Amino acid sequence: MALLFTGTPPPQATAPNPALGNLLAAASGLFFALTIAGLRWLARDERPGEARGAGAALLGNGLAFLLTLPLALPVAHATAGDAVAVAYLGTFQIALAYVLLTRALRAVPAFEASLLLLLEPTLNPLWSWLMHGENPGGWTLAGGAVILGATLAHSGWAASCEQVAPRSNS
Repeated sequence: MALLFTGTPPPQATAPNPALGNLLAAASGLFFALTIAGLRWLARDERPGEARGAGAALLGNGLAFLLTLPLALPVAHATAGDAVAVAYLGTFQIALAYVLLTRALRAVPAFEASLLLLLEPTLNPLWSWLMHGENPGGWTLAGGAVILGATLAHSGWAASCEQVAPRSNS
């Protein structure tokens, strides 16, 4: 991850303050790691039918919404289609994803879950380049390659270990 923050690219229209963007990205990563650790901790003691992890995710996202709402206001030129898109993304991309994540964390080891979850932010520079034309820079590409390579290597190693000694569900 350190490679992703090495060097600061020049400002661009979609990234006017790259250093601040890197700092916010690092803080986001830290808080997401704490989120995963907390959800895993809640899922460990959760009984069937309980939704402690989902409740914590709902509370956390509600708090994040309230804290960041002033930064988004005033909303100008919003249409009904925009509201439908936000509702759709909030329901499926956020809420359903957290429900599935909290259920999966009971069965998936923390290291494996964190590696899989790192794929999305690791690919963000690629999406930014494809969608906005932002140049990710050499160090960012190198950091992404290291994370993706480590994820692939770990997945291959875990699969080979699984074949030798299957995981117990007890």
